[in-house]
Amino acid sequence: MYRIPSLILRYGVVFGLLIVLVGLIVKSILYDSSILLFGLVIIVLTPLTSLLTICMLLLAKRDITNFLLSLITIVIIILSILVSWCR
Repeated sequence: MYRIPSLILRYGVVFGLLIVLVGLIVKSILYDSSILLFGLVIIVLTPLTSLLTICMLLLAKRDITNFLLSLITIVIIILSILVSWCR
């Protein structure tokens, strides 16, 4: 059940780190940090994507208790991202 979410986590973080490295090189040459910011956003949203996948898998298995716990965790993560973004 957790094979797909673990793949999302693994490849999302690796892809995000590669984008960050490219962004660091571009920033040092062109002084543009938009690619660096994009890589950081990928790294931040990767666990949320994995958790959404777990949530859908739990709903498909009709495991309502763990589905609701995952859904509450998603809401907390989204609220924390919104609160930190609004400051």
